[in-house]
Amino acid sequence: MSHKSKSMFLETVTSPFRNSLIGMMTDKRNPHFEKIISRSKLYMIGGRPRADFVNMRVNEYAEKMQVDIAIGGKIVDTGTIDLGNGIAGVTLGVSYDKDILMVGNHIDGGEFKAKRFFTPDSVYWHRSRGSKYVSGFNNNSAVCNYDLLYIGIANSSGSFDRLIKKAHHGRLDILTQENIRYPEPGNRVSDEIVLFTFDIEPLIIQSWGEEHDDPKMDDMITSFDLKRSVADAEKAFISMLRPQYNKVIYGQYPKGEDGLYDAGFDIYQYFLNENITFNTPSGVFAGKRDVSGFGFEGDAITVQGDDVRVFHPE
Repeated sequence: MSHKSKSMFLETVTSPFRNSLIGMMTDKRNPHFEKIISRSKLYMIGGRPRADFVNMRVNEYAEKMQVDIAIGGKIVDTGTIDLGNGIAGVTLGVSYDKDILMVGNHIDGGEFKAKRFFTPDSVYWHRSRGSKYVSGFNNNSAVCNYDLLYIGIANSSGSFDRLIKKAHHGRLDILTQENIRYPEPGNRVSDEIVLFTFDIEPLIIQSWGEEHDDPKMDDMITSFDLKRSVADAEKAFISMLRPQYNKVIYGQYPKGEDGLYDAGFDIYQYFLNENITFNTPSGVFAGKRDVSGFGFEGDAITVQGDDVRVFHPE
């Protein structure tokens, strides 16, 4: 008899982004955004006091910009964004405010075309992936810390169609019912709602006892059922973390017809492969980014038979 275990890593297909920036990100000048988000199969919605770029200053050669990041008006971190000037003689412009910093150039008609953009959330996403354009930004525990409000599963067209293109009921409920966390004049709930679009990467481990040195193919796992894994992941996170705006909490999980309960695994588990902390009605769930793609240092939801629990590493 073999022992079959499966670890699944939730990883964002792009950096977390604020609801209030959706209009800019879906603009015709940013045609790749829809394609990227459509790769996502699972999404989450979080809330946090507004994050701003403040004290933005460019060095004398206009090559780098140093910025501070404030959460709810309080400075919590600082870092540097490389504007890319001075590389191969290319000179780029920069357009910025407290919401977003765009690096690019002006085109006909005075319109600014961005080649890269950075937000107070995205700099930590880039930092965790070793981007050459960002340095510093080491206090991700203060910035990438969100109240988990909703978890959803995408349709066959991906998260863009389900979450952004259509009037998603969960997102609309949040925008109409949530209170402002940072009551500054001009601040909106939409500025404090952050969207996360995930895909799942699997790691399947199968082992045999000594009496099975020559395993039979009919006892081997040879494929990864993405649809069932995504369906199971949604139910696992909702049932264990119980976000406020999810009306169905799947109290019978892990049992279910479309998940992994009867898929033949002795144990399976879910990790959040991002440096993100979610505050939930069931407690804190902290992810941990491992650039190799398979890190086990963060919290995990572990399923073994009928037993489901959140595991917090020491």
